[in-house]
Amino acid sequence: MKIETDSVSQKYIDVPMDNGEKIRVTLIEHSWTSGPAIRIQVRDVGGHLRQGPEIPAADIGKVVGAVVELVRR
Repeated sequence: MKIETDSVSQKYIDVPMDNGEKIRVTLIEHSWTSGPAIRIQVRDVGGHLRQGPEIPAADIGKVVGAVVELVRR
């Protein structure tokens, strides 16, 4: 995976999906949480980024664990 930098110097990775869209995962150093967070967005085939949630970095394990639990069931 290639780490890139956006226009405001935030690091991100675009993860390609089978349908031509991409999931963009961005590290937000100074988020609303008063600390780092991860923003998850969808870049559609036309290049438009859809707004997504910011998850506090300290809670990312719990959130990913919940996603895995839902997919397992």
